[in-house]
Amino acid sequence: MEDVIVYSIGIMSVSICANNNLTIDEITDELNNRNPTGLDHGWEFAKDENFNEGKSNPCKCNHYPKTRKHYLFHC
Repeated sequence: MEDVIVYSIGIMSVSICANNNLTIDEITDELNNRNPTGLDHGWEFAKDENFNEGKSNPCKCNHYPKTRKHYLFHC
C-alpha cells in the first residue's frame, strides 16, 4: 500500500489517507509532487478545520486505524 493515498480531490481541497510514520511536511511534499495545484503555495494542511462529517483533522483511518490517518488539505 502506498504511504500517501488521495481518496477525494476537489478544486480547493483534498482528503488523503497516510501512513502514521510520516510527518505533515513529508505528506505535504508527496501530495504537492503528485498532485500539483498550479499555484505558488500548493497544498497546505488545513490545521484549523475539521472534515465535513465533523471528524478532527487528522483522524484515524476507518479501515486501518492502527497504522494510518486521514488528513484534509486546502490550496
